[in-house]
Amino acid sequence: MPDPQRLLDRFLAHPDVAASEELALSAPPAETYAAISSTELSRDSVLGLLGDLPGFVARARLGIEEPLALGDVLRPRLVAEQPGAELVAAVTAARVHAVLSLAVTPRDGGSTLRGELRARGVPALPVVRELAEATARSLVRRLLRLVGEEAERAGARRRADGARV
Repeated sequence: MPDPQRLLDRFLAHPDVAASEELALSAPPAETYAAISSTELSRDSVLGLLGDLPGFVARARLGIEEPLALGDVLRPRLVAEQPGAELVAAVTAARVHAVLSLAVTPRDGGSTLRGELRARGVPALPVVRELAEATARSLVRRLLRLVGEEAERAGARRRADGARV
């Protein structure tokens, strides 16, 4: 399987700010990768808000509460994908260019989900960089937790369905 860093490095090899986390899961790699798209961001208030701020505001005004899937947020921003292994999405706002990689690798008895968020264009003030790094770490952890929970639920459903056959 390709090195998960390679795709990300093509888009932002030398960031001002970076945060990465890994999560070991019992779900197999295919289920973990599928969970990236199907995970509902609306289960986390912060990620749901950040994932679709204009849509969130519009739905709130109309009183609509519909799920927001991570795949719906990432697909329009997708810059690269190694299907089944890694996807990379990018966004630029206020002169800050941010790139998110979500990668899945097999491991004994399951998979490892790795998330990395990198940004360039972050002002060089130490307090700003520290805040940006802490925020990036928190967002990556929240994302991995949600995707991991979805992957484990999918695995549990599959095992339960297999036991009923």
